[in-house]
Amino acid sequence: MILHDLGDDDEAMREVDEAEMMLSLSECQDDAAEVGQCQSKHSLVERSKQKRDREQILFRLDRCIKYCEKATVDKSASIAQVTLRKALLRLGYYQHGILEDVAASDVDIAETVLNRVSTMTSTLTERSKIYFTYAQSLLTFRRGDTDTATKLEQKARRKCKLLVLSHFCCV
Repeated sequence: MILHDLGDDDEAMREVDEAEMMLSLSECQDDAAEVGQCQSKHSLVERSKQKRDREQILFRLDRCIKYCEKATVDKSASIAQVTLRKALLRLGYYQHGILEDVAASDVDIAETVLNRVSTMTSTLTERSKIYFTYAQSLLTFRRGDTDTATKLEQKARRKCKLLVLSHFCCV
């Protein structure tokens, strides 16, 4: 994560991929879950908005959830965050922009995923709760209710100011 924070995303992904390869030879699900978390964060940043990339990111997110479920320590917060990332991705959210159009089936899937996340809100960090509100806003917008979407987005932005978050970045 330090390399990513320093802006060296290519080197960060090489390090994470190498760690994943080493962990695939062992039974350490806790570490594999952490690597999966890193990969899913980096994927949302570095990937283009192509369908193939979206499928790759969804695969990484699903794999991360499986590792978290097998971990020997409580990874419920990580599962909630990664599940939230899945919903945002389905709604067309990337760190560097939002897709103009997404398939109705993706919106339906995102709604189902957000309903699942709503049962996990006690495990979300304050930052992730902001993303949850933002995801609800984006879902509402995709459903055509721009007034409610705007209100939800403004609510998320107010919370960002309270937490001194200047822009939405990785969940």
